[in-house]
Amino acid sequence: MYTHILIATDGSFHAKRAEDRALELAKGGAGVTGLYVIDRARYQWAEELMQDIYRKTRAEGEAVLSAFREKAQRHGLEVETKLREGTPSEEIIREAREGGYDLIVLGSRGTTPEALALGSVVQRVVRRAPCDVLVVRG
Repeated sequence: MYTHILIATDGSFHAKRAEDRALELAKGGAGVTGLYVIDRARYQWAEELMQDIYRKTRAEGEAVLSAFREKAQRHGLEVETKLREGTPSEEIIREAREGGYDLIVLGSRGTTPEALALGSVVQRVVRRAPCDVLVVRG
């Protein structure tokens, strides 16, 4: 049904559930790309600490993507992974447009405390996505 699936992950419980769903859908032959977005705007208030925070956040993103890649291999799938910087919803949408994806898969909530029921990133992606969006509940 889907040929090119983008899974936006931040390593949260909800994102890991979304990863599982995306990998199950991909078993039908779809290509999969895992995406982690470094949200630099979250740390603007700490300009002098930014470089250290950036290094740690980048390492966290690489670890999340590595774990996703290993999970996919256990499912018998090879996936591409990407690390982007910027506002998460904007970068997810940009990647979906540029990559020609036909499905975006997200967990219902991420790692930030801003969103209570449905994550603010998810709300923005659902409204602006150029393709279908699957929101996986925890």
